[in-house]
Parts: sequence; structure tokens; C-alpha cells
Amino acid sequence: MKNKIVKNLVWSIIPAKGKSFRIKNKNLKKLSNIELFLYSVLVSTNNKKISKTFVSTDNKKIAKISEKYGALVPFLRPKKISLKTSGDYEYISHFLKFIQKEFEKLPEFIIQLRPTTPFRSILDINKALKFLKLNKKSTSLRSSHKADHPPEKQFRIRNNFYCDVNMKKNEHDLFNKPSQLFRATYEPNGYVDILKTNFLLQNINKKLIYGHRILPFLTPKKIDIDTEEDFTYAENVNDSNKDTIKKYYIKK
Repeated sequence: MKNKIVKNLVWSIIPAKGKSFRIKNKNLKKLSNIELFLYSVLVSTNNKKISKTFVSTDNKKIAKISEKYGALVPFLRPKKISLKTSGDYEYISHFLKFIQKEFEKLPEFIIQLRPTTPFRSILDINKALKFLKLNKKSTSLRSSHKADHPPEKQFRIRNNFYCDVNMKKNEHDLFNKPSQLFRATYEPNGYVDILKTNFLLQNINKKLIYGHRILPFLTPKKIDIDTEEDFTYAENVNDSNKDTIKKYYIKK
């Protein structure tokens, strides 16, 4: 089948494994009475710019709930690419092969919505999409926020002693200098990442999905749930995006 990329067509992909290793069954754990992964499904299925919402999961319960709320789960992700060591390349590559086989028309853009950053604004997602459309030379877009500390002020340990993040000796006491003297560093936060299908098709065999011209989409600091403490904080925080998504859930 020869695939045609349709200009301005947008799909989303939500990666939601069944097992997790810091928080047991994290994606199925309820946050304010809604499963964590479902926040990403709801914000996607209620975004009129996104015509199809896919969930990539190895878990039948996640698949069933996803379909109930309007997402597509046409396959269960193989266990071999659902491990704790599995990264974005594995599930994106698997998804890309599937849509190439099953759909003649493919989207120009694929939005990644990671469940660990649950409180999103549809307006922000669409702003990111518009920003990427205007930057023709970019290979993808990733959201980030300014890091609290530059890498020059962080340590690793080698041979029982501190070294810098490049595993080299700490010289000139750089780590003691004020943060303002260093260039700003940005942390990817999973709020909204967008891939270009054409770039994927040309580079997936090279194991490239983001490319070397990743467009920055800067946001305020976002909740990224990785620990039980993060989960507790997210449960209790006041966030207008959280409230909006809960309304989508109630409407269903």
C-alpha cells in the first residue's frame, strides 16, 4: 500500500504500559477518581484538531477503558517492547509500521501525550501545533521548562568521589559559582511532543524519531509523575487544566 501524508491531518499517540516500576500499576492508578492515563485520552479526544487518538498499551484493561472514552486501540503492544528499558523508539516504530499497513492516508503530525504529565490545556497543545507548522525546517517539537539548576552544579560519582556530569574531575570549583553565571538548561516535561510523519518515514530505520532540529516549546514547570510523592502532590494541587479534564470525564 502506498501511503499519502495528508497536510494538516493530526493524530495522537498515548503510550500507556500496564506495568510500572516506581509506582505499582501507575497508569491505572486513580488520580482524583480518574485513571492517570485517561487524562491524556480525554484531552486528546476532546481536541477538535486531533482526528484520531491511539493508545499504545500491552494491558487489556487500559485498552478497554481507552476505547470506552473514544480512543482507538487496534492492537496490544508486544511485551518485548513494554519493558522498563523500552524507550520511545520501540513503541513509535511499532505504531508507525501498523499505520503504514492499515491506513492509506497518514497524518502530517503525530502528537505524543505521555500519561505522566496529566494536566494539559487543549489551547497549549494547539499553540504547539501551530508553532511547529510555522517552522518548516524543524524535525519535531518537544516541550520543556527551565531547569532549577544548571548541569555544571550537579554531580555524578566515579571511584567513590564526585565528578561532573561528563564523568570528569571537578575543576575550578565550578559547582560553587552562582547559577546565573551559566547558560539556562531546559528539562523535557512530556507536556506536548509532536512528531512529523514524513521525517519518521525517512528516518525510522536509522532509529531517529525526533531528529537534530527539535523545536523548543517552553512552558511553566509542569507536574511529571514519577514517584508516590509526585502522585500525592498531583492529587492535592489546584490546577485549572485538571478541573477542565475532569469535566470532560463527567460529560461522558
